[in-house]
Amino acid sequence: MAQKDYKLDPEEQEVLDSFNRGEWVSKGEHLDKYKEAAKQTFAKTHRINFRVSEKDFICLNKRL
Repeated sequence: MAQKDYKLDPEEQEVLDSFNRGEWVSKGEHLDKYKEAAKQTFAKTHRINFRVSEKDFICLNKRL
C-alpha cells in the first residue's frame, strides 16, 4: 500500500498496522450470498413504460 499523509488516531493506526502484517484474512463465509445479491442488483426483471411530453423528452435526452 502506498504511503499517504493521513492523520490516524492510535486505534486506526493499530488496525492499519495489523492489516499490513497480514493478520486480516477473508473467510468468505457469506461470499455466495453477496455474489447473488450483487447479481440481483443489476438484473433487469421488469419493464416499465411511461409517457412524457416531447419537451420533457428533449430535456431528458440532453442530460444523457
